[in-house]
Amino acid sequence: MGVVSLEEANRLAAEKSLDLVEIAPDGQPPVCKLMDYGKHVFEAKKQQAAQRKKQKQTQIKEMKFRPGTDSGDYDIK
Repeated sequence: MGVVSLEEANRLAAEKSLDLVEIAPDGQPPVCKLMDYGKHVFEAKKQQAAQRKKQKQTQIKEMKFRPGTDSGDYDIK
């Protein structure tokens, strides 16, 4: 879209019913994007939840050793 003034960007955002979101504030000039910010936040949360679900949970196994357990069984366990 190119470099536009802040007033022009706000006008475009209002016309399209979108939000003006600053992407790279350190740039010269700062980089902004027209997007539906609520939808963006929802998608990000949904993606994070999917990543947490995919992570493998470490599970500690419980073993019981009794006096009758043979020494060979210790090696196997």
